[in-house]
Amino acid sequence: MENNYDKRLGEPFLGVFSTSGSLWSHLDAAGKVEKNRFWQMPFDDFYMRQIDSCNANLCNTGGRTTGLCTVAIFLQDFVNGLACNDKEGSRQAKDTVKYAHIKINTPPGTKECTLPNLCTPKGLTGRPVRTLIKYICQQAALH
Repeated sequence: MENNYDKRLGEPFLGVFSTSGSLWSHLDAAGKVEKNRFWQMPFDDFYMRQIDSCNANLCNTGGRTTGLCTVAIFLQDFVNGLACNDKEGSRQAKDTVKYAHIKINTPPGTKECTLPNLCTPKGLTGRPVRTLIKYICQQAALH
């Protein structure tokens, strides 16, 4: 699935995995303003079982059918402030930070976007930088 990601989700969408409903909502809203559309992806402890290992803390691959989901779960383990899983797959602590993993689907410079007013020209696009800046500005205005 990792290799065919943009074919399955489509050009306009970037997949977002998040531990927080409010973080997802704010990113989604910022994406709509900046015309960088997001799609909420499954982020469930089920995928942690795919990368559990008896030989190491984590295994960096979870099988053919769960590529994107296990990548997001795998990376989560390296973010300070997130709850970690014990060997039985249950949460040990409470999250103290909100986490989102944004999957940027098209490698830079590989193809042209066919959707007018949505994508940037072929080449290095910086997608979704505008959305992240919008999100940061919106959060700064709230605090």
